[in-house]
Amino acid sequence: MTARQLSALTATTLLLSSCSRARSVVDALAAIPTGTLVVTVLAALALQLLALAVIILLYRRTLLRLESRVRALDSEIQAKDSEIRESEQDREELRSVLMDRDPFVAGLHAKPRYLQDADWERLEDLLDQVCDGYCARLRERWPEMTQAELRTAVLLRYRFSGQQMATMMGISPASVTKAKQRLKARMGKE
Repeated sequence: MTARQLSALTATTLLLSSCSRARSVVDALAAIPTGTLVVTVLAALALQLLALAVIILLYRRTLLRLESRVRALDSEIQAKDSEIRESEQDREELRSVLMDRDPFVAGLHAKPRYLQDADWERLEDLLDQVCDGYCARLRERWPEMTQAELRTAVLLRYRFSGQQMATMMGISPASVTKAKQRLKARMGKE
């Protein structure tokens, strides 16, 4: 039994004890000759005390039931959150597999080369198909993003190394590092 349940049980016992005392008072007052104002007032107060004790008992019972329901709903929410996280991880893994299995992308991972505009379009189109409009979402969220920054983001999404990115973009590895920093700074502003 938890401390909260023990506390609730103790409070309920005290309330029931108060109710039985109030009932005893009412019974004792009933033995006194009626017609006096004092007896009537005391009887009314005893009945009000009894009614109040019953109301408190019912409130306490309802409160305990609601607390139990909240705990059950919290457990359900945690379970659903866990399922969602697992589902998102599975989706991400599937996306990675789909991107890596593409012959063009696999060839670039194996042997990187300088990319022409048509190659960039192919990479962006594949990424948009697999990742629900990835490039379009980037352009929409950061309309001031330059073409070089978008290309850096695309290559990062495909998980190319800095050296591979340098070869594909026709720049030095140090320039790739700087491009990543600029991209992170731009995206971090929002």
